[in-house]
Amino acid sequence: MTSVAIPDVDDDFTVDVRDFNGVVVALRRPKSFPEESSTFDNDETGRVEWRASPSLCAFLSSSSGDRVRAIGVEVLEVGAGLGGPGLVLWRMGLARRVVTTDGNVGVAADLESSIARNRSMVDREVLNSLGEVTSKVLTWGDGGASVREVLRGERFPLVLASDVVYSALSARGVLELVESTLSVEGESAFVLAYVSRWPHVDRALWEAIIDLRWTVRAQNPATFDDVARAEALEDRPCVFVLTRRAKDGGKRNDDDAITFESSTTRREWMDEDSETLKVTPCDALTESFVSDLAKTLRERGEDIKTLEINFKGPFKMCKRTLDALIDAFGSKINLERVRLRECWLDVGCWRRFGRFLSALTTLRELEIMGEEIDGDVLNAIAGDETTWIKRLRRIKFSRCEKFDAVAASVLRSTWFPTVESSRNVEILDISHCDIADEGLKSLCAILVGMREIHLTHAGISALGVAELARTFCNHRELQELDLSGNDFGESGAAELGDYLSHLAPSLKVLDVRGCNIGDRGLAWLRLDALEVLETLRLGSNGVSDDAMSPLACILRDSNLANTLKSLDLAMNIITWRGAFDLTDAWTEPSTFATENPTASRFALNTLSVRGNHLGDDGVDAIIDAIHSLQALIELDLTDCAVSSAAVAALFAALVNRRRIAVRLRSNPRVDRSSLPPPPTPPNVGPIFLFD
Repeated sequence: MTSVAIPDVDDDFTVDVRDFNGVVVALRRPKSFPEESSTFDNDETGRVEWRASPSLCAFLSSSSGDRVRAIGVEVLEVGAGLGGPGLVLWRMGLARRVVTTDGNVGVAADLESSIARNRSMVDREVLNSLGEVTSKVLTWGDGGASVREVLRGERFPLVLASDVVYSALSARGVLELVESTLSVEGESAFVLAYVSRWPHVDRALWEAIIDLRWTVRAQNPATFDDVARAEALEDRPCVFVLTRRAKDGGKRNDDDAITFESSTTRREWMDEDSETLKVTPCDALTESFVSDLAKTLRERGEDIKTLEINFKGPFKMCKRTLDALIDAFGSKINLERVRLRECWLDVGCWRRFGRFLSALTTLRELEIMGEEIDGDVLNAIAGDETTWIKRLRRIKFSRCEKFDAVAASVLRSTWFPTVESSRNVEILDISHCDIADEGLKSLCAILVGMREIHLTHAGISALGVAELARTFCNHRELQELDLSGNDFGESGAAELGDYLSHLAPSLKVLDVRGCNIGDRGLAWLRLDALEVLETLRLGSNGVSDDAMSPLACILRDSNLANTLKSLDLAMNIITWRGAFDLTDAWTEPSTFATENPTASRFALNTLSVRGNHLGDDGVDAIIDAIHSLQALIELDLTDCAVSSAAVAALFAALVNRRRIAVRLRSNPRVDRSSLPPPPTPPNVGPIFLFD
């Protein structure tokens, strides 16, 4: 796939000329996303080409899409946005008629402009041989009223959609729309390109596929999408060919509802650098899974230290697949780490999996993400013999929606019935699980002695922070504390500050992003008590200019002057005034340096002020401090309302020092074409990044 941007008659728009396997189409889009005008009632996300659309275009224009193209005599594209897939099929000349539709009137009008431009790109003789292509406004979620009004009962043998499933409600809505528009006679198919972003949406799409009795043949994107080949297996788009299941009244086998085409490319099981064997639906849902896995274990078994089972997307690991996986492994492989993501096992399968884990005498790390983990599942995993749990060094539960206070209590009572049984655990990570204060209280006793504690987005209030902080009196080993995403406010910050001094000799990373601590909470944290802190994350806390001068004093006159390497102040409400106050930390005389003449000055290598509207004056303040920050290698000025003039001044200040990356995305007043080229040699001066 190649792309070239050309001007449009409207200065606010551009035209991307795309080449998909030799099929050239032009896609008209705004130069920047219309954030201000895009609302729930006026959704303008169709004005952007999201990731799944080009993957669908690549599929349709490749040999992998031969069978689909053969039935696409008449084609309907729903939620078309820029209309790439529909235009690709029209341009290939096999469809008599292509109807592209979108629910936004403006987007549908832009589609008409794109259609006109594409027609103008084709020779008249060729154009006469092509079918009809049109654009219409079509919505769904209205009980079928729009379908009846716009399509008037017409059905199509081929329906296309990409990037239209973005919520649990839309998952079912799209499939119900297709049921009413897909031909019921002859061969027909619905081709859906989908990118997995949230577990609950993945689950909703899978359930809709099962409930509405669709059969899915998933395509391996590595066989037709050049971009996908460079992406991680689990991050690639899904391209599904859906057909109706026979309604014969017999017992259906949901395990076979979604299967993958057997891959014709080299298997990508092993990540040799990390000694990881990765199992994804792209391999696990093929007919050759068992034989392929057995061969890999024979050839590479001794190299495998990590097993990662990643079913991210609208897929469910059935008992048959789990049994095949466990039987192939047995206890022959010396696994040290096991990771599961979105497998959606039932309790019986979790019990079987727990027995598998208990047989792994070398297992030290267990990570479970996006699973339905509740108290019953935790009991099933632990089993009757919990000796294996005592061998674990790292445990992580993340984005497990059912992992609540009750589950936390079960984890404490079943997995760690005594405080002593948790002594080998060095890292506990319970993130995006709503354990709340009650759940945290259950866990506090086993946290003592751990090296890292991650409780991100766990529903913890100031009361929970107080309960946690009191355990610090007996804690001398904690090096990293992550409480980000818990709205405990300034009261929680005060509770934390009262006990942080107990962690002074050990704490290296403190993350309180998104905790709503404000200016007073920042003051009450007592950061000056920390002796070895290297990373401080304070983003999204409503911190204003008023807090910058006190913070500068701490950064200048405490141990942080020579220990702090990374400071994150992103997404606060700091202006140029606050920037000048902050940079006093590095421009004014330091009492710490006077009292410690042998100490190194200012170890800071990363500074993020992203999302604070500092303006050009704020950049001037940073320039004033640059000469003191000799270790700085990354500066994030994303969305800081800076202009080309400020960037030019920054370039002049940095041109003769060692390489520093400056992030400048979302600064519309910066003209990229006016920026000076990166200096040579390549390890000197600034490099400006816009992605």
